[in-house]
Amino acid sequence: MSVVNGVGLKSYSVVVGSFSIKANAEGLQQRLRNAGYEAQVAYNAGNNMYRVISATFASKADAVTSRNQFRSKYPDAWLLFKK
Repeated sequence: MSVVNGVGLKSYSVVVGSFSIKANAEGLQQRLRNAGYEAQVAYNAGNNMYRVISATFASKADAVTSRNQFRSKYPDAWLLFKK
């Protein structure tokens, strides 16, 4: 997983969308940024998908809280763990 647009990922990240087309991922990223989030786009070469990350945290508990909040608008939001 490599960040293609953003400042970098901490251990736990909240993924709110996955796209095969980079422009679609960047569109969602921009909407999140316009709403005040430091959204990032990361590319997973293994499955050729661009993941939109709404927030990234060092703490799993903080990431879970954020994911649960995002699920009201993005029901499929999930946590990505980076070793």
